Amino acid sequence: MHRHRIRRGLSWCVVGYRQLAAALEQTNTAHEIHWHPFELNTKEIRAAEQHCQQQGIQSVPSIIFNERHLISGAQGVNNYESILQQLAEMPD
Repeated sequence: MHRHRIRRGLSWCVVGYRQLAAALEQTNTAHEIHWHPFELNTKEIRAAEQHCQQQGIQSVPSIIFNERHLISGAQGVNNYESILQQLAEMPD
């Protein structure tokens, strides 16, 4: 089973998280989500924010799958399911 590493974008609402969580469950996708709590890691978050801006990432939420596939904007459960299925079919 393919395991996806997911890095949460700079800002993410609970609704977006729940949609992704539902899609992960419905597609039975193994995953690892890395959270970066703003209140605890302000220097790290500011550095990540600057890096994202340098890469041209400006949408919220922005989610990076497997350190190379960027998804910008809210997607909804069905779109997340489709994205996860496409990623599962891609070679590592």
